[in-house]
Amino acid sequence: MPLTCQPVSSIGLFLFVLLCIGCGTADRTGSPGGRSCDFGWRPGHPPPSCREGDARWWSVFADDARIGWRVVGSRQGSRGRTICEERKMAIGRGRTAVEISSVTQVEEDPDGRVVSFASTTDSNGTLERRCGKRTGARMQVTTVVGDAVSTADIPWPGDAFVDGLQTGPLARCLREPGHHCTLHAFDATTGKMARNHYVLKAMAPLPGWKAPVFKKVSVKEDVPGAPVSTVWFDDRLVPVREELHTPQVRFEVRSTTREEALQPLASIDLFSRFFIPAPRELETLDRSAPLTFELAGTDGVAPTIIETDEQQVHCDGVVCRVTVTPRPIPPSPLCAGEVPAEVAPFLLPGPFVQSDAVEICDFARRAADGGDAATATINLTRAISRHVSVRHLSSVYDSALTVLRSGEGDCTEFALLAAASLRALGCPSRVVNGIVFVSDDGRGHQRFFGAHAWTQFWQDGRWYSMDAAFGHFDATHIALEVHDGSPSSGTSAMLGILSGLKVVSVRTSILPP
Repeated sequence: MPLTCQPVSSIGLFLFVLLCIGCGTADRTGSPGGRSCDFGWRPGHPPPSCREGDARWWSVFADDARIGWRVVGSRQGSRGRTICEERKMAIGRGRTAVEISSVTQVEEDPDGRVVSFASTTDSNGTLERRCGKRTGARMQVTTVVGDAVSTADIPWPGDAFVDGLQTGPLARCLREPGHHCTLHAFDATTGKMARNHYVLKAMAPLPGWKAPVFKKVSVKEDVPGAPVSTVWFDDRLVPVREELHTPQVRFEVRSTTREEALQPLASIDLFSRFFIPAPRELETLDRSAPLTFELAGTDGVAPTIIETDEQQVHCDGVVCRVTVTPRPIPPSPLCAGEVPAEVAPFLLPGPFVQSDAVEICDFARRAADGGDAATATINLTRAISRHVSVRHLSSVYDSALTVLRSGEGDCTEFALLAAASLRALGCPSRVVNGIVFVSDDGRGHQRFFGAHAWTQFWQDGRWYSMDAAFGHFDATHIALEVHDGSPSSGTSAMLGILSGLKVVSVRTSILPP
């Protein structure tokens, strides 16, 4: 399932998508037909303001391999400033290369406040468009994914800024070593608003750079388990170097010339680097019974693990004991039981979970084929597995409607199509990000846990899991995060948790009464 580059700390969620063990942001190169957010420009054909004038260039590296570039330019006008960013990344998923390009444009008023933004992302030939206009303390955001157009009215706090393109709020709080602040940073490519902690660690020289002094700043999203990046800013608060180190790989963004940035990219395989070794083989009988895992953080800190109706967590020091108990789906009518207020939002359609689309509704009804909850979900799982016949790792985050039409995808696409189908049938559903045991991936890797996505639905007052990609849910599925299916609803913590996780032991548990 689950890279952006602004700053490097924002890559967490996207990397987790890219690392998914299944086997994609939108409509296959198709235009939304003049609907909202059709800007007339796209990656490869950006607005002139991206590369003209005093545009700054950066190169992106993973373990010294050049995997991407970024350029930011601006143009001053009578009514404010236009800032434009273009970027490109090449990431390996096993033997598959994934290229992601994006263009983002932000309009500021004379006081440096955001007026509007527009962004287009192209992932291996798939398009996602997003745009927004600010009114007071609110931002009206429109997202276009294929034929689906959705809008969201999100809060825009006074300290909010577009991550990587605006520095005013940072300049006001990062003046002397020890100064710190928590600000709202908006990623225009995903529509995600995050609360980030910024700490000015030092004013010091940066080896290899001409300027005598740089601001060394740590950046961390305000969620448990989120990774910490380090950014060096010059006297104009332009980043010249950004670093995010994990046990598996070292990411760096370095200020370079245009000629250096546009050198050929190397697509290195990050996919397998994040596999977590399993302490032993888990046979079929092991997987059907409750399993208790001892999970430890490689940094000496207990990992952040969530609880669900199927997963209980007890942490002691640096070790968490996680018991996963697959529950049989009850033979009651599908979608039975009262839906509490906190669950009701998981009934709503979204730009990636188009449960109101006629095609999705028709597919869901045919696939479920009536029957009780247990029978209907088995039928749905089988139907999705048959329909998504082309399993590959070349896409990043295709919507449910796109995967229904294409019949292609990885675990994320399976999970999204299942979630959309369940909502179309009247069942609240959500997507789970986590890890799952793999005995042999067919590419030379054996006995490990890899990143994965599956689906949960609300039935008779609790959440039940189904895994359309694997065909069944078992006790080797360890949940790390649940969300509504939109990439903006996840967090960058996934990369931090995954990179710092170790499975110490696993044992069969006694099934509770």
